[in-house]
Amino acid sequence: MLRAVAWLLACAAPGLAHAYDFKPTQSEFSSWPSYCQARYVTLPIGEDSPWATQITRGQINSARANIGDNVFEYVHHYCAGMIWLRRARVEHDERQRTYDLKTAHAETMFTFNRLPPGTPMRAQVLINLAGITQEMGDVQGAIDLLEQAIDTVPDEPAPYMELAIIYRKAGDLEKAHAALMRGDAATNGESAEIHYNLGLLLIEMNDLDGAEREAKRAYALGHPLPGLRNKLLRLGRPLETTG
Repeated sequence: MLRAVAWLLACAAPGLAHAYDFKPTQSEFSSWPSYCQARYVTLPIGEDSPWATQITRGQINSARANIGDNVFEYVHHYCAGMIWLRRARVEHDERQRTYDLKTAHAETMFTFNRLPPGTPMRAQVLINLAGITQEMGDVQGAIDLLEQAIDTVPDEPAPYMELAIIYRKAGDLEKAHAALMRGDAATNGESAEIHYNLGLLLIEMNDLDGAEREAKRAYALGHPLPGLRNKLLRLGRPLETTG
């Protein structure tokens, strides 16, 4: 785990993220968490953006209160890093993809290095760093970062799901299943996202009884996506619950 953090610190480009000139598209802005949207419109570049009149002062104050003043001050770099990573994942030009990943890394590290100790936001930033690290080809480094995110906020389902994705991409369905089961235990069985992803994974593992069980739990907890239900229906396993 320490190796991954040391690598990130060594690779960070300190000067790259100081000048904040990031301009999201409409879809990118809409995809941001509310605190990213609120922070953006308080910046000089965002004050004249189309969204400046859409985010109210009350929303800004609420976002600031939810994540804390110290986090709010620097969170926009992490927000940009999220989008740069998404762009890199769909970029076909290798030179542009490399640029996107380096920029994502620099922006995310800018926020990471300024987070107060113990803040829950640290886990979210580590998840983004793990995604960047994986895209850069360091799978073990990404795993180490996700384990750190779990250590930071053990009952947050996201890092367990990201771990499962990494193992699934590597073809290790057993480790992917173990990661999700860890998440299920850590969230006391109350994460709809964990159950939903377990259901999808169990279909791949040819455990349709288990997949149906997890689907019922996911939908009982309010999971909104119909994909798992539809897959089970096509396999002759219609769910009794209406979700």
